Amino acid sequence: MRRSSHIILAASAALVMTVLGSFSAFASDVEYDSLRDLLKAGNSTVESLNKSIKNLEDQISILETSRFNIDSLKDSASASGDTGTASQYDNASSSLYRTIGSLKKSIASQTAAGSGYESTLDSLEKSAQTMMISYKTMEYNTQAAQKSYDAATAKYNTVLNRYTAGLASEADVTKASNDMLRAQNMYLTYSQQTDSMRYRLLQLLGITDDGTVTIGEVPAPDVNAISSIDPQANLNTYVGYDNDVISSRHLSNTAYYKEAALTEADGNATAEFWDMYNQLQADLTDYNAAASAFTAAQKQYDTAQHKYTAGMLTAADLAGADASYASALSSFKSSELNLKQAYEDYMWALKGLSSDPQR
Repeated sequence: MRRSSHIILAASAALVMTVLGSFSAFASDVEYDSLRDLLKAGNSTVESLNKSIKNLEDQISILETSRFNIDSLKDSASASGDTGTASQYDNASSSLYRTIGSLKKSIASQTAAGSGYESTLDSLEKSAQTMMISYKTMEYNTQAAQKSYDAATAKYNTVLNRYTAGLASEADVTKASNDMLRAQNMYLTYSQQTDSMRYRLLQLLGITDDGTVTIGEVPAPDVNAISSIDPQANLNTYVGYDNDVISSRHLSNTAYYKEAALTEADGNATAEFWDMYNQLQADLTDYNAAASAFTAAQKQYDTAQHKYTAGMLTAADLAGADASYASALSSFKSSELNLKQAYEDYMWALKGLSSDPQR
């Protein structure tokens, strides 16, 4: 029976490792709402923290299998009328049950909200969110820069053709060439920055970029939630997490000094909170303005497409319209992502995780 138990355990462990390995190997999509799960699956820091928890889980698995086998033996002994042996098995099963319960409580305490494990995950998730937002911002900038480069190239070719036909000067060609080169340099710069941020994000998540990994869109910010924030209700929560405020409350100095230190720390934390809240509202105002500007840009782009279809615009003109639209889209998405970041920072701060390195 003991040998059979070991075989079952070995097979179960192999199956678990196969499943975990498969999950890591086939992680090919990065979605904003799954960043925490991806960190749990691949981040090296989390993996290190998980070792003690996994050891406990392995012990629980072994003990549960042993308890199952003992219960089976107890049932057999009871069925055969051997009450003494059945009682011994029952005591052993109860002892294992208590041990398993203790181990489960240990895991629960290590993974509970506010534990070091969860705090580390929170910090890593916040970093991953910031990186993904930055990546998507750069990606839109790169797309807009590519459109500008395409438009500058089309314009250069047009000017060059006009120069060949004697309808443009050498200075016109030089200017068009310089504009094209500047656009190319900007596109290459944005492209390099985007690739760099992509690498950093996937590295944080523990994902090897083999070219098949796709990074999804960042969900739009919840404008209604941002607009309905009650800052006064959040103020005490934010101040309560401030390190200086916490330290001041535990000072062993005279009552006067302690009160003065606490008043100063409370005032500084309150000022920080209002700065953060006011910046969030300013970002919301910028977002609304960018949304209106983008709506107007969409209408202009639609008009340009209709004109091109009607033969009223050249291919170079349409390329210019494409570039203008891509630039408007990039500005809008940058504003949207900036608001998303500000809101995420605000919500994390209410959980005690501030952008301020001193907090």
